Amino acid sequence: ADRLPATIELVLVALVAAVALGAFAGFIRAIPRFGALREIVALPPLVVRAIPVLVLAQALQLALILWSHFSPAGISSGDSFDIGDRIAHLAVPALMLAIPFGAWASQIFYDGFRQPNSALRTPLHRFGSSLATTAASIGPALLSASLLVEVVTAWPGIGRLFFNGLSQSDFRIIAGVLLAYAACVVLLRLGDVLAPPAEDTPSAIRSSRLSATGVVAIVLLAAGALGAVAANAIAPIGPYFIDVAHWQGYPLAPGAGGHPLGTDENGRDLLARLLFGLRMSLGIAAFATLVAAAFAAVVARAVPWFGDRAALSVAGIRAFAALPFVMAAVLILAHRFGIGHVLSPVALALIIAATVWPALVPAFRQVTRATLGVVVAVAGAALLLEVTLSMMGWGVQPPEPSLGNMLVLMQSNASTAPWAVLAPAIVATVMLFALYAIADDLRESA
Repeated sequence: ADRLPATIELVLVALVAAVALGAFAGFIRAIPRFGALREIVALPPLVVRAIPVLVLAQALQLALILWSHFSPAGISSGDSFDIGDRIAHLAVPALMLAIPFGAWASQIFYDGFRQPNSALRTPLHRFGSSLATTAASIGPALLSASLLVEVVTAWPGIGRLFFNGLSQSDFRIIAGVLLAYAACVVLLRLGDVLAPPAEDTPSAIRSSRLSATGVVAIVLLAAGALGAVAANAIAPIGPYFIDVAHWQGYPLAPGAGGHPLGTDENGRDLLARLLFGLRMSLGIAAFATLVAAAFAAVVARAVPWFGDRAALSVAGIRAFAALPFVMAAVLILAHRFGIGHVLSPVALALIIAATVWPALVPAFRQVTRATLGVVVAVAGAALLLEVTLSMMGWGVQPPEPSLGNMLVLMQSNASTAPWAVLAPAIVATVMLFALYAIADDLRESA
């Protein structure tokens, strides 16, 4: 009761800001009728969507620390209420949520604005439907991300309470937070149920060919997959080898000691760990997606009413809403079987598969190119979950490398060894960009 008002304040402000940003970006993207111009306008939101939420939040915090008008942490500077001070503290965490989820909201508004007039009676109906779908589709994921942002910014909401419960294995606190979270998700879903229906893949603008962005994305994804598969041949040394001859307790800069990208904080070659980490992360995402797709295909045929109103355009972020439940499940299973068994790569992939399969069910109602697009988008969601969980220490466990656990010390390394942060962050973003770009092309061309 004491913590919930702060979380509600943060989530409501961030959701309103995300809807405003999404509506503006979606409208601007729907205006052009020429493919090249439409691709250029669509590129900035796509890039923002590809940056992992926790990476973007920590990067924004580091950047805004230098801006004295805003505070990077806390809810206020003192005990007395000062509206200006409160807004200054609220702006940073709200921005961390509004920017990525505004980019995701633009997908729904873009679909709404480009619908033919016959789909809904008036533009106001189209906007209302997009608004309700946005709240129902990205609202739970935004609420989930707020739990992370509260920890990053020391916001005194239920997110910090939840993580305190996790660290102390206090299952009463964990259950209470999850119950409040589930209630909020139900309220967000009610708006979508009562809203007028809208077509998810309107026919106003379609192309049977991949866009230039899609072609670039395929090349990037192929390069990443090749690097992951050929990691043993490309890596100069093993990912666990510590260069004792040159390492003196701090990361080596790129080129030092014969390391092309430098080393991490433990003196291990960054290029080797990046390639093997890419193999680990892509492997987990691919296996999780295959398992989830098989299960979703069965459910789609067996339970026809399940997930009919879900927006396919945001399948790549919907699964993020289950992050708090995943963390609670990992904790419970770890108490039963041990952390090593629960967070092995196969077990982690199965946990992620159990999280992402509902987002796939609507796409399997009718198998088209859009179905493949949603499968690719959900592969992006699986990769995003792996990166986020591993960044928080709930995913792949060291010394085994993954794109996520290479970013565990992101904040401390950002000032002392930025190369150790930029390399895995850029690779993770490029892979997510490729997956989401391909998914968008396939969905729109169906």
